[in-house]
Amino acid sequence: YATLVAAATTVSTRVLGGIPKGLEQAIMAGQSKSWKSRGWRAELKRKEFSPASNGHQLTYRLYPAK
Repeated sequence: YATLVAAATTVSTRVLGGIPKGLEQAIMAGQSKSWKSRGWRAELKRKEFSPASNGHQLTYRLYPAK
């Protein structure tokens, strides 16, 4: 999670000019969450792997707001 926090912080700062409130906490908790800021939508998504693997994937993306 620490690597994702660092990458998401860098991308958010460059694109949004700051970090969405609660981003680090959501990543560290492994939770899905979304934010709107400065004409952008930031999204943290959690995808569960098959029940047998007990794993998940977190993806952080920025989209232009519509």
